[in-house]
Amino acid sequence: MTSHKIFKASLLLMTFMVLISSCNTDDLSSVNLIKLTLSSGTVEQPVNTPYEFKVEGDNGVDITDDVIFKVNGEMIDSSVFTPSLAGDYEVKAYYNNLVSNALQLKVVLPSEYVQKVMIEDYTATWCGYCPRVAHAIELCKAQSDKVVAVAVHDSDDFAFDGSAALISEFEISGLPKGRINRTELWEALEHEHLDQVLDKTGYSATLGLSIESQIDNNNIQATIKVGFATEFSNQLNLVLYLTENGLIHNQSNYTEFYGGTNPIVDFEHNDVLRALCNGIYGEIIPGEETIEGNIYDKAFTVSIPSSVENNANLHLVAFVIDKSTNEVINVQEAAIGEEVGFR
Repeated sequence: MTSHKIFKASLLLMTFMVLISSCNTDDLSSVNLIKLTLSSGTVEQPVNTPYEFKVEGDNGVDITDDVIFKVNGEMIDSSVFTPSLAGDYEVKAYYNNLVSNALQLKVVLPSEYVQKVMIEDYTATWCGYCPRVAHAIELCKAQSDKVVAVAVHDSDDFAFDGSAALISEFEISGLPKGRINRTELWEALEHEHLDQVLDKTGYSATLGLSIESQIDNNNIQATIKVGFATEFSNQLNLVLYLTENGLIHNQSNYTEFYGGTNPIVDFEHNDVLRALCNGIYGEIIPGEETIEGNIYDKAFTVSIPSSVENNANLHLVAFVIDKSTNEVINVQEAAIGEEVGFR
C-alpha cells in the first residue's frame, strides 16, 4: 500500500472516530434530567444481595457508565451495590450538575421466615371484567405457593358489611381492582403483570406468622403467632380475615378467559371474604413484643357467620401491617383445622 493510500485510510478512520465522539457528546450534552431505577433486585432484600442500578437521561440514552453513584452520601465504585449490613439506604446518581431521584432501599437480615404477598381482589359476580383478575391470581398461585388472595365482593350475594367497609375505607371505585399488600394497585391487564406480585415473594422476611385453629361448636378457636427476625420501631397491627372457597354462582364475563362465555355458569368463587375477625386494621401488637427473636401469640374466638356454606372450605388469613403506611409486612393462610408454621 502506498503512503498516499495509507494517509487516506488514516484520515477516514480519524473522521469516523470524530463523528462517533461527536454523536456521543451530543447525546450526553442534551441531557437535562436523569432517572435512577433498579435494573435488578427489589427495594427490600436480605443483606449480601446485590442491587444493580440503571440511569437514563430524559433523551432516553443509557448513561449508567457515565454517572457517579452515592449510597447514603458515600460514593460507590460501580452501578452494583451489595450491602453487608441491614438498614435503610438512600441511593442517588450524579451527572455533571444533575442529581437523580432518590431510591429508598430496605436491607433486612436473612431469617427462617419466608416472604409472602397478599392480593385483595375487589370484585363482584355482576362485574364482567372481574374474571380477568381471578385468572391472573390463578396464574400467580400456579407459579408460587407464597401468594395469598382475598376476594372482596361488592354489592352481590357474597358481599357483607365488612366488605362494604373495606371498599369505603380504601375508596375503591370501579371494578375490578387488585391491591397488592394493601398499598399497591395491580396494574391492568393483571395477567400481563404477574411479576408485580411474584417479585415480592420468596426472600427472607423480617417477620413470619403461624396459624393453628379448630372449630368448637359454631366458633373458630385460633392462635396466631408472629415471629420477629428484627426489631420494629413503628406500630404494628395484627389483622385476621376469614375466607371461604368453593362458592358457586354465575359470573358475568366480558373477557376471553374461562372460555369467553357470558355469563360463566356455575363459576367457582374462591378466597371469598366472609368476616373481618378483628376489624379493618386489626389489633396493636405491643411494642415490647416487636423485638428481634421474640414470638408473639394471640388467641382469637371467631363466630362463623351464617352466610358460610361449608365449614370445610373455610380459611384464616392473618397478616401484619405497618400502621403508619397500612402496608402488609407479611401474611399467612391456613385452612381451618390445619396447622401452618413459620414457612
